[in-house]
Amino acid sequence: MHASEVGDENKPSTVMNHGSCVHEDDQEKSTRHNSEDSASICVEERISTIKSFCVFRAREIWPSCLQEVASTMQEMVLEEGTTVTKRGQPGQDMYWIMSGSCACVLDDEEIDHLTIGRCFGEVTVVELCKRLLSGESFDMASKECLRMADIRTLERCHLLKLSYLDMLPLIRRIPNLWSSLDEMSRINIGKVELKRQKDRYQKSLELMDVEERVDALMASPCVVSRNVDPSCLKTIAKKLQVCAIPEGDLVISQGKFGDNMYWVVSGTFSCSVDGVEIDTLTRGQCFGEMTMIKLCRLRKSGVPESEIRSKCMRAADVRAVEKSVVLKLSYADALYLMRTAPNLWCSLEDISKQRSTRMERLSTVVE
Repeated sequence: MHASEVGDENKPSTVMNHGSCVHEDDQEKSTRHNSEDSASICVEERISTIKSFCVFRAREIWPSCLQEVASTMQEMVLEEGTTVTKRGQPGQDMYWIMSGSCACVLDDEEIDHLTIGRCFGEVTVVELCKRLLSGESFDMASKECLRMADIRTLERCHLLKLSYLDMLPLIRRIPNLWSSLDEMSRINIGKVELKRQKDRYQKSLELMDVEERVDALMASPCVVSRNVDPSCLKTIAKKLQVCAIPEGDLVISQGKFGDNMYWVVSGTFSCSVDGVEIDTLTRGQCFGEMTMIKLCRLRKSGVPESEIRSKCMRAADVRAVEKSVVLKLSYADALYLMRTAPNLWCSLEDISKQRSTRMERLSTVVE
């Protein structure tokens, strides 16, 4: 009886232990298989995503090569407001945006808006790889390969990261990818250099004296039509910001909120509505006054800011046809203009009414 009890106790115990071991083994295998499947799916998803990225579309890259790149990349999720790369710091990684958006910032000015499919950080990675392949030591190369701009997340972002260590073997195995990155690197270096040239030009323009600004205003029909007092013009001219506008730049954009207006000092601008050119603006002419006047009226009457922003949208696109210079008047200084030069303000209101009427006629014709 005692032996039987022991035997009965031992059998179930052995079976249970054995069963438990089998179950754990199966679970480990299942977990391992699931993990492998998950990794495989992850790579496939990456391949599907990166195939649409411009750097991979620029030149034909074999599927096996895409798989190698996708397998090498590391995923990152960064919260809004994160600085991913910082100007002047060494850079060893480059990134692709899978979701979200980032701002490329140079000297506190956004010079590019990066969205899904765009990459950044390739300038330093490409340069670093070139130097290392030429035999330069890493310490020496990394000191020279510094970030050219800050990259900040504008929202929660999902990124794919590729380090220079992973890039080096890909250079020989996937030359098309390397060529695309090298080309993109040169384009982005050109953008930064253009920004620096613009800044240098802008600094030289800031030396434009008040008399030159007054001369530019005197060429404006809205000044001539109402005999604005020269002393008032001089006071206003001191508050105007001189801005250099590169050829092709969109100064104001149809449907976007606007709180500045401009006078053309030199150059030519094209004014278009829904892609159709309706006017050409040259020296002395102004633009942006329609939203500026409406903005001043609404704020003066106490309309909520959220409502103001929805009502003060640009009615047209204005783009520089050539390298141009403008005088910019901000909203804050426009209030000052209303008080010190009512004649000029009345002229701007007249121009605004004429243009508004013209816009209404155009929309009627289109309809």
